[in-house]
Amino acid sequence: MKELLLAIDVGTSRVRASLRRPDGTVVQIRSRGVSSGETLASQLWSTVVTVVRDLDNREHVVAVGVAAMLGTVLLDGSGEPAAPLLPWSDTSAELQASQLRAVLGAEGARRAGRPISAELPIAKLARIRAERPSEWRRVRHVLSVKDYLVLRLTGSIVTDWTHASYSGLFNVRAGRYDDALTEAAGVSTSMLPAVDDAAAIAGDLTEEARRELGVGQSSRVQVAVGGPDGSVGTLAAGAVRAGVTVDVTGTTDVLLSTVASPPEGVPITAVFNRHVVSGLWTLGGPMGLTGGAVTWASRLLGFESVTEAVAAAASVSARVPPPLFSPALSGSRFPVWSAAERAGFGALDSEHDRSHLMRGVIDGVSMSVREGLELIRNSGVAIDEVQIVGTLATDMRALRMRSNALGLAVRATEDPEPTLLGVPGHEVGPLVGIVNGEDLRA
Repeated sequence: MKELLLAIDVGTSRVRASLRRPDGTVVQIRSRGVSSGETLASQLWSTVVTVVRDLDNREHVVAVGVAAMLGTVLLDGSGEPAAPLLPWSDTSAELQASQLRAVLGAEGARRAGRPISAELPIAKLARIRAERPSEWRRVRHVLSVKDYLVLRLTGSIVTDWTHASYSGLFNVRAGRYDDALTEAAGVSTSMLPAVDDAAAIAGDLTEEARRELGVGQSSRVQVAVGGPDGSVGTLAAGAVRAGVTVDVTGTTDVLLSTVASPPEGVPITAVFNRHVVSGLWTLGGPMGLTGGAVTWASRLLGFESVTEAVAAAASVSARVPPPLFSPALSGSRFPVWSAAERAGFGALDSEHDRSHLMRGVIDGVSMSVREGLELIRNSGVAIDEVQIVGTLATDMRALRMRSNALGLAVRATEDPEPTLLGVPGHEVGPLVGIVNGEDLRA
């Protein structure tokens, strides 16, 4: 057995692990659902261990890469969780976000490269400090979920430029933690990890991690710093150069355009990040429950599977337009950013059946993506086509509806696990033929 690369992806709803050869060829993939009861980062680590140990031939692993959902982990001085995991979807810090917006103003959003919202660590930390002081006194380290996993793997405390950008505590253009932002949240920079390239080596797999995972026979198993799951997923669609716009589809969509330098007119409702590829930047942002809304609706409407629901939606006749649907089931993120917004149907008709309702949900999700694309375009970024990766890329009917709603050609990767493909070494996934917008509408 040749040398293998281990990729770990901790998403919003599943933990995945894959073994690949250095050329990107898949050897094996395993996954396990994430329980809503997994409220501690240490519980997520246990799930990672279970999934990795289910892989065959893992003793041939020579390198490890990690990607994970956005989330905040608070550790005490011994490296143990000082508080429950704070996922991005937790919007209980809306009061603190509002207070921070009032203090920092538009300049604060410009420095942070994004609107100051309740999902950002800057607001979550301000809330813990104000409302749970006994927990806050124990906190010595503030990490992302991915950083915590890298710590468990290597013993090193380090983050990547993209995760630092997502914190709300980091001046994205200057490339450093920002005094005005950290002081507003009451956070000491000593709590925050050092920042390095996503492809840099965080350290070697520790003996303890080797034993837990059952990984590696070689003298050194190197672990990369890694990055956020959505950003890493764009690499599978070729987002390793400027000019590529990617929609990473899943429970939530992540819409990102890759640019060579900071645009002049970045609106404060856009998310502006340093990319996981050194020297590049991204403009766009994570959306709310997009694929999650489709899954919710398919279950609610009694379809046996999402595939069946998509097929039913695609068969709807144009004679009866589907209802309108706003997919803000858990509030909206990019490009509107309203934690209080909620989903709803409109323009319902007596001729509508469950297929029409399903089509309305799918079109509503696509129109949210279109709204995000228009905001990016208004920043001066040209978008001629969109690269689709993730769950949507595996269903031609879903791609047809997405292309129709966007009014653009889309291109889809054939790899069903884009984040896992991007994790080990920034390989570019194979692309199926361009799905032309006009052909899709036929």
